[in-house]
Amino acid sequence: GSGLRLIVSIGAICLVLFALLTAGQWWAERQSLANRLYRLQDKMQAQYEKGHYEVASKVAEDVLRLAEEKYGLGDYRLVPHILWLAFLEEVQGNYGEVMSLYKRAIELREKAYGQDDLELVNPLFSLAMAYLDVGQYSEAEPLYKRIIGIWQKRSGQHHNDVALAHWRLGVLYERLGRYDAAQASFQ
Repeated sequence: GSGLRLIVSIGAICLVLFALLTAGQWWAERQSLANRLYRLQDKMQAQYEKGHYEVASKVAEDVLRLAEEKYGLGDYRLVPHILWLAFLEEVQGNYGEVMSLYKRAIELREKAYGQDDLELVNPLFSLAMAYLDVGQYSEAEPLYKRIIGIWQKRSGQHHNDVALAHWRLGVLYERLGRYDAAQASFQ
């Protein structure tokens, strides 16, 4: 009787100690990962500021990999890291990679916030601008219209951000030679 209770008690204590040690180890690993992530972000920023875009881009890839390890592949907290990498790739003219990254950022934010949240505006604008840069105007137009819809819904018809989106859509229409549509968008 009492011997069995002692063995069970010792076993329970061992399980609790193991759980505490495992949790402590898990926390320490997470903190170490977070510290590495912050150090790499600092390095990336420093390389960017020096104009070493290719090096900064490689570091941004490492940052993204670490963030994926920390948060998981489908987490919206990856978006700032994805946007930084996309920006650095865009500076270098790697538009195939840029489009893919912006689309991934949009997908993660849609999953987290819904189809018409203001959190989508930045990556939508970035993707639209990238399409303009490579002359894919037909791809940019629906993005600008979507941005206008989001801002109108969230901020009202006469908000400055709605005017900015209309202006950018007007610029797109000018490039397409659709001057009447451009004129209407500028008003």
